[in-house]
Amino acid sequence: MEVYSYPGDSPSVSAPVVTVGTFDGLHRGHQAIIGELLKRASLYRCPSVVVTFHPHPQWVIDPATAPLVLTTKQEKLRLLERLGVDLCLVINFTPHFSSWGPEEFIEKFLVGFLQAQEVVVGPSHAFGQRRRGRLGFLRRMGRRHGFRVEVVERMSFSGAPISSTRIRQTISPKGDFTSALNMLGHPYPLTGTVVRGEMRGRLLSFPTANLSPYFRKLLPPDGVYIVKARFAQRERMGLMNVGQRPTFGKGERRVEVYLIDEGEDLYGLNIELEVYRRIREERFFPHPEDLLAQLTKDEEEALAYFGTKKAKDLMSHSA
Repeated sequence: MEVYSYPGDSPSVSAPVVTVGTFDGLHRGHQAIIGELLKRASLYRCPSVVVTFHPHPQWVIDPATAPLVLTTKQEKLRLLERLGVDLCLVINFTPHFSSWGPEEFIEKFLVGFLQAQEVVVGPSHAFGQRRRGRLGFLRRMGRRHGFRVEVVERMSFSGAPISSTRIRQTISPKGDFTSALNMLGHPYPLTGTVVRGEMRGRLLSFPTANLSPYFRKLLPPDGVYIVKARFAQRERMGLMNVGQRPTFGKGERRVEVYLIDEGEDLYGLNIELEVYRRIREERFFPHPEDLLAQLTKDEEEALAYFGTKKAKDLMSHSA
């Protein structure tokens, strides 16, 4: 997938099929729109283009009410690439850009800059200053400027529409993470840099990496999770703990990751996590050996989830 920034870059595309949105979380509703985008682009034999924004528009329009995001810019780009999008154009969302009216956005950007032949959106799509541009207006402008408009119906879960807002409410602070994953339709992404910790995990033979995520990222509820990690051209299964580590005295909320069969110091590395399942709440253990016994059970559950064994166990079995 090609990635460009606006303003600045000038991608060479000819009459693409386009969709526009924040796409925070790339949930199942967004995926339905992307799927239709790809189908229409294949039909017309033209590029598929996703237009999105960074930062999240609300952080520019009204930071006091801005949400923590489900996906960072890089996480969103990785998900879009996996879906098979040809090109992503990331608009630098600024106060100046937020002042564009709906007509200006269509004439200057969709028509003048991209020369879109078709625009794929959901039924509640809104755009332009104060989201004044609605579906009816988009269709009228399409007839005027010669582009088609394709509408994809909203996806539902448990009788209600799927939305980024609903997923955030489900996740935080003590929400139903399983339902959030069902609405997302993919593991929850979490990316961060490994920072120095207190090294307590090494004393228990469970060395952990302390992760510093993007400061505007919504963390899962406190608890222990099964994860997969990618870093430095390697991939590892593991466990993630989100919380205040009550066994060692409550402190600030942290993200710690234990990677199975990974013994190297990961300090300073960027790690991309996929969070698959919450297996238990974070809780206090009166003795370190009690915590060790629980961590061993957690590790076994993670291995069972991925249907594998630790490398040393596989080696002894093959011998």
